[in-house]
Amino acid sequence: MIVDLNRDIRLINGELIADWHLDNLADEIDDIVKENGGVVSVVGISSRLNLPGELALEIIQKYQGSKIRSFLKVNDHLFLL
Repeated sequence: MIVDLNRDIRLINGELIADWHLDNLADEIDDIVKENGGVVSVVGISSRLNLPGELALEIIQKYQGSKIRSFLKVNDHLFLL
């Protein structure tokens, strides 16, 4: 769960995370999708980045269409736009 503490820092799963770190994770997720031929599962992203699945999904939903140039399908796979 992401809770905004101020405009630059969030409380995520009990840890303080700066927005710039979420931005970097979104860039990494975009790179992972490209490296995997344009299709990757949320589970694969979570495993690769060592993130809880819920956090990976929240980052994807927040940044898809902008930093993450992919879209999320119902079966939790990202597809390159």
